[in-house]
Amino acid sequence: MTTRVLPSITLKALTPAGRETFITENQRSFNDGALEEFGQRNADFEEEGQIISRATIEDSIDQGQAYQILAGGRPVGGLVVQVEEDRGTLDLLFIAPEEHSKGYGQAAWAQVEETYPAVTAWETFTPYFETRNVHFYVNKLGFEILEFYHQQHPNPHDGQKQTSPAPTVSWQDDANTVEEHEDFLFIKNRAGRQASQPANTPEPDETVRVEYSDKEQLHQLINVQKLRAYRYGQEADCSHWLDLV
Repeated sequence: MTTRVLPSITLKALTPAGRETFITENQRSFNDGALEEFGQRNADFEEEGQIISRATIEDSIDQGQAYQILAGGRPVGGLVVQVEEDRGTLDLLFIAPEEHSKGYGQAAWAQVEETYPAVTAWETFTPYFETRNVHFYVNKLGFEILEFYHQQHPNPHDGQKQTSPAPTVSWQDDANTVEEHEDFLFIKNRAGRQASQPANTPEPDETVRVEYSDKEQLHQLINVQKLRAYRYGQEADCSHWLDLV
């Protein structure tokens, strides 16, 4: 299997002069992802016309370390991380829509890991509906999904009280309907699985494949049985699935 050669990029610490562009480009990128999935929609808008609010981005910048992603000296995206000893959180990572599929996101993440070698475990979140992000984090970067947050199993980071996951939950609407506060928690341990494993890598024992739209089953397997999703895929008929172990 041929290993992809990543493009040359530079992480440049965000300066006050670049802050406004960083914010607007972050919003444009996130909106583009939602429009690609659903067309014009508002279920997950944090503020009028925006998937992610200015306040959320500014808080992330102020609380963490923000970087512009540069390719050939020009900005193509940005990211924000928070690091405390051997634990790290990827708060934001975006690539300008016109720069997608060029390897910039994967190259930027490789630089993050080189910049923070003492971090042994990284975590990040992404909305359930952002299947492009799920593919990126799981298949490209080697993260695993450890938690599926939703209204009946809320994310404690959203200020909601966390309780033990109910053995069974139900969605009153169509399972394909996107609700607010549906997010995945991703974890990557430095000593764990690497992304882009060779094609002949043995399959984990007792792999379970679940349809992506089956939220009740996702809850049961991930939140209750504590399986980890390590691979995301899409069939020719556009159906999606996750492999768990």
